[in-house]
Amino acid sequence: MNTHAELNIQKLEADMLLSIQSYEAVLNFLQKIEREIGTASATSLLDLNGTLNDLQARANCIDQTLQGQQIKQITPALLDLDNKRMGLIMEIRLTNKRVTEKAKTVRSYIAFKIKRIRTGHLIMNGYGQYHQSSHGRIVNRSC
Repeated sequence: MNTHAELNIQKLEADMLLSIQSYEAVLNFLQKIEREIGTASATSLLDLNGTLNDLQARANCIDQTLQGQQIKQITPALLDLDNKRMGLIMEIRLTNKRVTEKAKTVRSYIAFKIKRIRTGHLIMNGYGQYHQSSHGRIVNRSC
């Protein structure tokens, strides 16, 4: 029969595997966002962000379960699982940094385009309003 310590280690290993799976899901989804950030619509990006937030909340919930467990003995299997989990967390941080930088670039590009559109609109306003007279000629209203 299993002792309490063995059951505790089995539970911890199972929770570590759940944590690894949740972080893999976060990483995969973050990589999807990284691929789509320059081409996806604003609505699509909002949906992707919502899904990412849900995945992160799930990972956080699992981590809360892990933090509540007392570890009396570190086994090689637990150490391997923890190393894999920490590697995923580091990869998520790096990917998140790249996504953030890419998002800032896209935001700057959009701001630049909006500024150009506004400038072009102001330039066109400088020409005054034109309308066609009944004789087919263009007449400037400001005259």
